[in-house]
Amino acid sequence: MGEVAASCQLGSPLVVIFFLSFGAPRFRIAQMRCPCTHLIAVAVIPLIARFSSGFAMAVGLACAVGGLSTVFASLARADEGLDGSVAAEEVCDPTAPVAATPQAPAHAKPLATTDDLYSLTPLARDTPGYAAVFEAWRQRKWELLSRLSADLVENANRIQAKQAAQLLMALGLEAQKRWSDADRAWQALAQEGPLAQRARRHLAELALRRADEQEALAQWAAIAPWHVGRDEALLKMAALELKRNAIGPARDALERIDSTRLAMDRKATLGLLAGQLAQRGGRSDEAKRLFLGAWLLDAGTQSEAAAAQLLALDAAPSAADRIERILRRTEVKRGQLQAWLSEADSATDDGSGLRLYARGVLGTRDKKARQAAVALLRKAIEKLDDPLLKARATYALGDALGKTGDDKLAIAQLDTITTLLSGHSGPAVAELQARTLARLHRLYSNVDSPQLAAQALKRLLDNHPDAAGRELALWALGWQLFVGGDHTKALELFIKLEREHGNQWTGARQPWRAKAMYWQARCLQLMGQLEPALEVWASVANTWPQTYYGILALDRIGAIDGERALRLQGPPPSHAADVPPPSLDRLRVGRQQALDEAVLLVQMGLHSEARSLLREQLNRGLPRDGVHLLAVLYELQGNRPMAYGVMERHTRRAARPDDSTAQMWRQSFPRAFFEDADAAAQGAGVARSLLYAVMRHESSFVPTTVSKAGAYGLVQLLSPVAKNIADLHDTPYAGAASLLRPKVNLTLGAQYLSQMLSFYKGNLQLVAAAYNAGPYAVRDWVSKHPQLPTDIFVENIPYPATRAYVMQVTASAQTYAWLYPEWAEMRRDGLSRAPQLPRGFGPFMQKNGAVPVHTALACRPPPLTQ
Repeated sequence: MGEVAASCQLGSPLVVIFFLSFGAPRFRIAQMRCPCTHLIAVAVIPLIARFSSGFAMAVGLACAVGGLSTVFASLARADEGLDGSVAAEEVCDPTAPVAATPQAPAHAKPLATTDDLYSLTPLARDTPGYAAVFEAWRQRKWELLSRLSADLVENANRIQAKQAAQLLMALGLEAQKRWSDADRAWQALAQEGPLAQRARRHLAELALRRADEQEALAQWAAIAPWHVGRDEALLKMAALELKRNAIGPARDALERIDSTRLAMDRKATLGLLAGQLAQRGGRSDEAKRLFLGAWLLDAGTQSEAAAAQLLALDAAPSAADRIERILRRTEVKRGQLQAWLSEADSATDDGSGLRLYARGVLGTRDKKARQAAVALLRKAIEKLDDPLLKARATYALGDALGKTGDDKLAIAQLDTITTLLSGHSGPAVAELQARTLARLHRLYSNVDSPQLAAQALKRLLDNHPDAAGRELALWALGWQLFVGGDHTKALELFIKLEREHGNQWTGARQPWRAKAMYWQARCLQLMGQLEPALEVWASVANTWPQTYYGILALDRIGAIDGERALRLQGPPPSHAADVPPPSLDRLRVGRQQALDEAVLLVQMGLHSEARSLLREQLNRGLPRDGVHLLAVLYELQGNRPMAYGVMERHTRRAARPDDSTAQMWRQSFPRAFFEDADAAAQGAGVARSLLYAVMRHESSFVPTTVSKAGAYGLVQLLSPVAKNIADLHDTPYAGAASLLRPKVNLTLGAQYLSQMLSFYKGNLQLVAAAYNAGPYAVRDWVSKHPQLPTDIFVENIPYPATRAYVMQVTASAQTYAWLYPEWAEMRRDGLSRAPQLPRGFGPFMQKNGAVPVHTALACRPPPLTQ
């Protein structure tokens, strides 16, 4: 269920705003709108009316001792950036960085016309006089620049050309340190047009240079709410107002910040400023909590500034605080456990309960050390006197017992936390109580106690309305109702989930909004509301076409109305050999206010400035066409790793590839080792799309990959598995080292996939699950519920890692089939996303009627029960 933080229940609205900065992205969630909410309302207005008002905002306990679980839980759920170019939090908004407006269903939406698209033609090519202006600016010929830009401003008939000339002129004046003239140039630029927001940022800095604080505040305040620089401007406003001792305006500025989209350093800045504001108001306890929250973020200079503030208040972080910071940090940096152990030891006394607690919690991060961690935590509980620390150690012990498979003992431990915390209150206590209920739900589910599991969820939702992680509780309770047949109540919760938490990502790297909407449609379908269900699926398929839920939604539409699905899907890109390299000339970028500035910078030839702006926007929900534009700009720069990183991280919210973007997608979905892969797939009768999807997720196409479990090569085969397959197919096999050779690895991997396709009668999702968890584990799961539809089966997979793997491989296989139409693998039945589980099982690992081989068939050992 993940980390769950509860409400602080502090009176100051500013404290709440700071807390919000550490919660999962749901600030101002009342502004968000599902593209198909109006369609759902047609069928279920009475259902929506029951809960449409008063959606809770998430409040993370960033300011409390130990109350930063929200930050680190969200970071742990966030995707790992391949290029380090974006902050850890990612906003799931594929259309725009501001509140989305309702959209028509995709099948009814007309194709984009040229009026809907930007022209990316360089101004130097289609605007007389601009090339000379740009060259004068580039060569720093200031007098010539002044004359030429003035002529262009006077004679140009397009605002883009006028603003381009004004921008270069203003930059030139700043380069000459002619500050007054630069100010006048920026003032003209700030009146209207795509570069107005950029001009206001410059004007604020120039005002500060001449000590005109009032003008700086006015320029920051004028930056539009949708602009990427808005939150930074508000932070600067708050800092300046505090310097001027203007408490009310400082508070107003902080309360207007869209804090969920701040990077970590700016979140620490927010906490620091909020603490200073509380201190000025005489609320020293509140200030200490805020400063401590900023320090616990471990965000460089701002966090250290918070530590200095704490020291001045005679409230320096305690040993327990230092341990808490280490433990929170390791939730997202698991590869450095030994370093954290050393740091924890340096902060505690030998043999103390605090050291035992720290070592026990750190030990739970390593599967091999969990049994030893259990013993350490038991000793820690005996030695700790502080009730909150004792309760935290008890939670860690219960969590560790659950991870080692002792669910009943885990439940018994967690049940004692209520007694330990009796008579205590505060944000840290509430956070731990909420987290305990979330863990109890999972444990009760493991021991087949659905009623107790549901009770734990209801207590969490009822008693902790602002807890971070509520999306997981809403989903789990809604899912329990769905599988229990109460589709009406399940629909209520799925709609609430989408409305409150749609902008977040699931642990399986799927958009919560896509997941919630897909299952809303399944509820509507089972309630007999077929047309509303189709409309919701159409919205999912159109908005997230290359995600697991987008693909399943299109499948559902296709099973009911094939022509509608084809219209929604559109034509695939041309064959790979026929598509030229990425080019701005061929890129289709739809007009959106959020992209106006970046597009004009591109047209001006200021690609570096455009890249910087788009990269900054990644943290605020860069529109889908902006993702493609940024990737192409990196490609044109010659920075292919960055182009690959952008596409790899953000394609899930991008549009379906067409000829203008296919080459960018193909960098993230390459045909690596094609000759060997093609021969292996053809020889085994396996779709190349499936083989490549497995290769992509198993090794990222690195043939020398060796896992800790002893799996080798491109498709990560264990040596015993490889030997069994080789013996079965009379394929030469020279031991584990030979699996590092692509041809050997892919041949045996394709043959293994072929065996599992036979076993599961072509069901792609079951094959992916078996490849991750082992074929006999999946067989047992199927045997328990053979009547389930495949989509429900996948959601019920007990191993979270396997469930995520199935979704990712399914989506990647479909993407490969779409990107390489020459393979002719686009038909749904070709990739075998069967709506139902197969009836019975087919032959598996058999040769000439021999008894099936049962030895070491999993590609890796099954994960421990969570």
